Amino acid sequence: PASPELEGLLPTEIAGTPFIVETFTGANALGSDVGSRAVTAGLRALGKSPADLELAEAYDQNESLDLYLFAFRLPGADPEELRALVLDSWLVSDAEGVTSEQVELGGKTVTHVDYGDDFQDAYLYSLGDTAVIIQSGSPDLAAAAAEALPAE
Repeated sequence: PASPELEGLLPTEIAGTPFIVETFTGANALGSDVGSRAVTAGLRALGKSPADLELAEAYDQNESLDLYLFAFRLPGADPEELRALVLDSWLVSDAEGVTSEQVELGGKTVTHVDYGDDFQDAYLYSLGDTAVIIQSGSPDLAAAAAEALPAE
């Protein structure tokens, strides 16, 4: 795997459903789309490059659950700087009409990003040099995913 740390962090089962975990390096996964360019610019501001970034996704291969996890790991990064990078560049939490707040979910403190009625909510959980995004239209499934992640 491109990131054994992320592969070991993300759950392989949530709510009784098996999940596939795949890992990538930022150099291989970030492209020229707007989100990737924003993340690359944020990395440069931190003195890092896409090659320093590790990424992972966890998903239900049959898409039977409305749930998807995406993780960022930036070894040696300040947790707050990584959290801000993901919130600002990937989740675009400061866009017009988007709200965010700290909430408790599955026994963890997360940042809930609400895009309104037309889009799935996102929950950002920070754990050291790792930030995990939980996306789901179901607060119960999001809570089950948060519960399956390791505690701080």
